[in-house]
Amino acid sequence: MGIDKREPILLKPINLYWEIGTGCDFYLPYFRLVPELKFCLGLGDIFVHNRNDQDSEAFLKYTKAFDKITSRLFVFTLQFE
Repeated sequence: MGIDKREPILLKPINLYWEIGTGCDFYLPYFRLVPELKFCLGLGDIFVHNRNDQDSEAFLKYTKAFDKITSRLFVFTLQFE
């Protein structure tokens, strides 16, 4: 995966999360259904600050606008067995 110089903002593809959630099991005649609802809080900064490919002020104004970007997710999953 290469860096696209046309993108003013780049985000890191990997992050670690704290997760908290709840779920339950439904035992049905032919399968088991497990719905879960989780909240995920990103631990690290996913914003790429130092980019050597940005040489114009038009792109640098986007980079300087953010101090830190973290992710927060609500995840709903259905598992069938």
